[in-house]
Parts: sequence; structure tokens; C-alpha cells
Amino acid sequence: MQKVLEKWNQTDITHYRLSKETGIAAVSLPRYKSGKNLPTLTTVNILYEFFYGKPASVLNNLEMHEIRREIKSIQKRVKMLSERLNVCEEVN
Repeated sequence: MQKVLEKWNQTDITHYRLSKETGIAAVSLPRYKSGKNLPTLTTVNILYEFFYGKPASVLNNLEMHEIRREIKSIQKRVKMLSERLNVCEEVN
């Protein structure tokens, strides 16, 4: 996703235009760009193809590893927040 964000930041493409051309929800794009949400692998591939003009299959092993690492990090945070929520619910 980092390569996609770097390329995106070098352009003046709006969220609206990117949404129209890729089919990705316009409300999701700012969240992906800011890092608040992680896109699915399918979405990353769509964005990669849009910005680089290459099929999604060109993602190399390093990029795939980066994506998997980001997903694992998010999953850990979700688990931690879920555990905190459970503790809060038990207290109440």
C-alpha cells in the first residue's frame, strides 16, 4: 500500500475521481490515505493497477509481505481493543 500512497500523493487525483474510475467507495478512500483504515488486498490491487497501469499480479514478495504485516498489526490492535472492551463491560 505504501507504493500506492506514494504515487497517489504525487498526483492531484481527487477521491471523487478515483472512486469513479475504480469503483471504490469515495468515503473509504480518505480513510485509506490517512491510514485510519486498511484496504482489502483486492482494493490494494485495484489501486495499484490504477496508479501503475500494471496488473495486480505484479506486486512483488516484499510488497505482499508489507501488506500482510500491516494486516497483522491491525488484527492485533483490534484484538487488544476487543479485550479492553470486554474488561470494561465486565466492570459495568
